[in-house]
Amino acid sequence: FKKHEFIVKKKKKINDAYFHLFSKQMLLHKILSKFRVLTLKIERKIDELLHGIRKKAQQIDKEVNGKNKK
Repeated sequence: FKKHEFIVKKKKKINDAYFHLFSKQMLLHKILSKFRVLTLKIERKIDELLHGIRKKAQQIDKEVNGKNKK
């Protein structure tokens, strides 16, 4: 039982298009994954910087409040 040439060509076109979309989705997934990791690294660095700023602000606040009480 042999398929008609028209059907074979259409099936091949559909499979090629599906594979092309699949490969694009994989590429997009990889790019988004890398972007997510980069975003998390930047977010962590910002959190570290803010923590340092808060810590210094608390120390300055304690020093100022300690001097005012004397």
